[in-house]
Amino acid sequence: MSSTSTLVTHSNATETSTKIGSLPDNVTTPLMAMGHGNVPIEGLPKFLSYAAQRQWTLEHLACAFRVFGREDYAEGIAGHISVRDPEFSDRFWTNPLGVHFSMMKVSDLICLDMQGNVVDGNRVSG
Repeated sequence: MSSTSTLVTHSNATETSTKIGSLPDNVTTPLMAMGHGNVPIEGLPKFLSYAAQRQWTLEHLACAFRVFGREDYAEGIAGHISVRDPEFSDRFWTNPLGVHFSMMKVSDLICLDMQGNVVDGNRVSG
C-alpha cells in the first residue's frame, strides 16, 4: 500500500503528496472537504487508557441515539446502533430494549459478547 495521499485544492485541481504534514492555505484533505467547507475538523482523540476511550465512545454513542430519537427513529426489536468495545474485540455496546432512543444515557447502554450475553453496562433496564 502506498503512503501517497490525494489532496484537493480549492481551485478543484488535484495534486498528490507523500506526506500531509502542514497543508497550504488553499488545500484541504477529502475528510476536511466532506460537508465542512474550509473548516478543518478534528480527528479522533488519542487516549491513554481503554477506560478513557470507552467512556468517550459511549458518550458519543448515547448522543447518536438521542440524535436518532430527535429524527423520530425509535427503539424496537430491529432498531439499534452498536459500536465495538475498544479493548475487547469480541464485545460490542448497544442499546437495551425498552429505552427510547431520545432518552438514551451512557448508563443505559449494555455490552454484549458474541453469544448475546450482557457482560457489562446496564444489566437491568428501566
